[in-house]
Amino acid sequence: MDSPTVYVKQGKLLGKFDKDYHGNKFIAFYGIPYAKPPVGPLRFKAPQPPESWGEEIRDARNEGDQSFSRNMITQELMGSEDCLSLNVFTKDLPKVESKLKPVMLWIHGGGFTSGSSSSQFYGPNFLITEDIVLVTINYRLGIFGFLSFDDPELEVSGNAGLKDMVMALKWVQKNIHNFNGDPSNVTIFGESAGGAAVHLLVLSPMAKNLFHKAIAQSGCANSIWACGKKGAKEIIEYFGLTCKKDKDVLKALQNMTKEQLYEAQESIKEVFKANELRPFSPVIENPNVKGDVFLAEHPNKIMSIGNYNHVPLIMGYTSEEGMFFAATKKMLNADGKFTNFENVVPHHLNLELGSTKSKEIAERIKDFYYKGNNDLSSIDIFYKLQSANWFTRDILNCFKHHVATNSYPSYLYKFAAETSLNIFKIMCEIKEKGAAHGDDLGYLFTGMFSPAIKPGSIEEICMKRLVKLWTSFAKTGKPEITEVDWKCAEIDQINYLNFAEKVTCEKNPETEMINFWNDIFSL
Repeated sequence: MDSPTVYVKQGKLLGKFDKDYHGNKFIAFYGIPYAKPPVGPLRFKAPQPPESWGEEIRDARNEGDQSFSRNMITQELMGSEDCLSLNVFTKDLPKVESKLKPVMLWIHGGGFTSGSSSSQFYGPNFLITEDIVLVTINYRLGIFGFLSFDDPELEVSGNAGLKDMVMALKWVQKNIHNFNGDPSNVTIFGESAGGAAVHLLVLSPMAKNLFHKAIAQSGCANSIWACGKKGAKEIIEYFGLTCKKDKDVLKALQNMTKEQLYEAQESIKEVFKANELRPFSPVIENPNVKGDVFLAEHPNKIMSIGNYNHVPLIMGYTSEEGMFFAATKKMLNADGKFTNFENVVPHHLNLELGSTKSKEIAERIKDFYYKGNNDLSSIDIFYKLQSANWFTRDILNCFKHHVATNSYPSYLYKFAAETSLNIFKIMCEIKEKGAAHGDDLGYLFTGMFSPAIKPGSIEEICMKRLVKLWTSFAKTGKPEITEVDWKCAEIDQINYLNFAEKVTCEKNPETEMINFWNDIFSL
């Protein structure tokens, strides 16, 4: 069988055949560059359009490098700054009378500091069983994707990693028809940092008309960990740079090795405190900078006035997002208790650590969750507090903004299924009930930790159900499910899908938790 080839704007690509979950053939193209390598004078800056590779056929049978970072599993340093590539999966290439198919573009998670589109984690074998074209992308992470300077002339205002995603979407608009994909029907979807990125793309004027539907899983623009600060000051201090002007600092950093920069990034304390901004995450940019601005205003302002990309929207979360911290343990001390409840006070409140107000709110949070009990070792309560503070509260509040202002239907879900496909929970040996952060991924993608699925099992039923929901939404803007009627949310009634082994439709989720936090924010 001849190897598949396809033409794109930059030249000709050589792909390969593979088989999906049902054993049917599909075609894969890996490591396709969608921008110039962001190295040398382009380091930290917005991506530039890709260059042609001429008459030669480019081998697209192997995955491209991830952004230089630590592997999420092995913690080994790997990857490259030349990481701006994407993968395309399609059942077949265009024929004379082919009907173009809906496109789904996946954005991986990893806290904006790790992760990749690797098929070790995001294999297409489930999703490609449906009649869609799947695209998965790499983008710049950590210091390489989120360093920012104040000088408006430097073109390093921040959010380069998010601007990478915009460039990937532009590439899709120009080329995806060659893979049988419909550029007028593109759905962006992602989880965790990928979910926050999806939401930020919905809010960004740079992404206007580049996609038509959006699914944000377990992340939003206001998530505590998705709000960054400009990290140039810490980097300058680490290297002891004495340059007086930002342009000289930038030049010095562009002349350093990637290893030096990553060492500096790791030397800056990674924040796992809710009351502190992270140094390398999305930021609000100076609107007067040279070049395109991805985010010039606070997400709350953008959402409240409805000045964003209006599209059909799905947002949601897992039932116990806070189980994520079972893997890190960074907010607990040796005996499994909080070290300081002020670390739980959200930085959204702009309170100084140690202030009377900060201490008062810390005590209110402690009382609400622990009900006056001095035994703080309950892991169930810990998970519930972390779920709300790091994920659920901000997702639900952002969702309600969109229900009020979006011109299209907005759908909400809660993922609560518990089977052997809950890979994160199983890897961390979590025994408590609930679906952990990231547990929905095992129902959408295959990977190195995926278990064998028996035909007719609850795993297969739930997997097929979630795949159908996401792909039907990509096709029509309405998620299809036979068991129940998943209605879009309304201003006075937040309908949502409870996705467990048995699915149900319910109303107004997490009411007590939301009311508590709304009271906190109104103090």
